[in-house]
Amino acid sequence: MIFTHKYYLNGMDWVNSALHHQCRKTPAGGNSFLIALELQGVVEVRDAEKMVKSLQALSPMLNSSRTRQWFHLAPYWKFSKSSSLPEFSYISATSETELIEHCEAFINRPFRIKNEHLAIHFIVTVTDAKTLVCFKFDHRLFDGRGGEILLNKINAAWEVDGLVECLEPDCCSPQLTDWSPKFDSGKKVNRWFRDLKQYGRPYTFTGDNNKYDTASNKFRLLSFSATESSAIFQHAEQRLGPYMNTPYLAAAVCYALGQLCKERGYSDDERILLPMTVDLRDSRIGNEVLFFNQWSLAPFVIPIAETADFEPLADEFKRQFIDFSRSGFMQDIRNANLLTRIMPLPIFSRMSEEIFAGTAGSCSYAFIPESSFKSATFIGRPVNGLFHLPLMPPEPGVGIFMTTYRGQLTVTISYRDGVLKNREVDFLVTQLKELL
Repeated sequence: MIFTHKYYLNGMDWVNSALHHQCRKTPAGGNSFLIALELQGVVEVRDAEKMVKSLQALSPMLNSSRTRQWFHLAPYWKFSKSSSLPEFSYISATSETELIEHCEAFINRPFRIKNEHLAIHFIVTVTDAKTLVCFKFDHRLFDGRGGEILLNKINAAWEVDGLVECLEPDCCSPQLTDWSPKFDSGKKVNRWFRDLKQYGRPYTFTGDNNKYDTASNKFRLLSFSATESSAIFQHAEQRLGPYMNTPYLAAAVCYALGQLCKERGYSDDERILLPMTVDLRDSRIGNEVLFFNQWSLAPFVIPIAETADFEPLADEFKRQFIDFSRSGFMQDIRNANLLTRIMPLPIFSRMSEEIFAGTAGSCSYAFIPESSFKSATFIGRPVNGLFHLPLMPPEPGVGIFMTTYRGQLTVTISYRDGVLKNREVDFLVTQLKELL
């Protein structure tokens, strides 16, 4: 496989560059996320090395760097000529209780060199014969579904004892044409932001003055069995209609956050702003789009006072979700951000940190309703579970992420140390358990 072209950043790639810049002072030094697979049995070192070597053909992309075209200043990724393999580590843990601690240590550790964008960590628990395989992805090159697609390709390469193969990213144009649609999208997005400002500053868990630029990231997991997950999804469709799991679960998250706001104390006019990431891949070719960011945002806005009753709250989330979908708002955000790429990254990063009426929102949220990785085995071992562990930028400092694998729903609460107290995380878990 030969990478011959440069890749010009799309609008959401540029947003992720800003998020990466916001994380530069944190222990990880950038914005990344983990996807972890729990496997039955102990993966031997030689098998781990074989898996890592299958990524050899992707080295030019996995060691690439961002730069600007000198004439029109459009940012792009420059593929390297490196043949180095991703960072790979292999350790033993004495019990499952240590696994999250190892995941936290891994996500908070920077990549070994500046232009490395993938690292792999094997954690073996010999006592119960299990292996947790953690993949750390640089969010500038991968989104959550893209990471799952790479797992598919690694698994396929393993089965034939070959190398990972993929299509070269198709974005060789700087996208500096068709200005009218881009400016139209910019006008629509700016109009939404102006309307948002009239309601005042959204509620933030980081407060007005506290900064968490150097804080480490922490995780808490909540898992539901396949039977429990099926009941949740069935109730969601009975309550809101077919294909409405996304707004139903987002409403559940908002409800739990609303109760926490009340525990902390809030003003009657304050609102929760929940920016939800939505995958925009074309379903016909989605499983081939591996690299870069194919998502946009649906920013839900709810008065905290209206989170007390879940039933009308769920209806409101359905209404807003349908409005975002019908209006093309998510595509408009992606198109409008193409216009921002001319800005110096530090300036754009600062602006995006305060984009929602002076905030980055109250809490990030994402739901992947169907995993792109569907195999029951990975590198020859049965898979017990798959979950995502995204790192949070210092603002908003907290995110709740939901993923499914073979019918099992997993909820990850990700937060900067100090943004939430342990008892507050316990409170969120209890609220979500009781509601779902």
